[in-house]
Amino acid sequence: MLSRLLKLMFVGYAIVKAFQYRYHIMNWILANERIRKWAVATSMRIPSIRNLFIRSSFRTTSAQ
Repeated sequence: MLSRLLKLMFVGYAIVKAFQYRYHIMNWILANERIRKWAVATSMRIPSIRNLFIRSSFRTTSAQ
């Protein structure tokens, strides 16, 4: 019982710390070029993300 409680407390603490340092962790992970390329390629396979990226990159201007 006590070991289960300690494990639960440790997992909770790890989740809180990971949330607090989420941007540092993400920058550390994406510093690796291979992982960054994989993340971009994977996200571009998701149609909604790809469309959002293309719309924000190639905005059309209204005719004046």
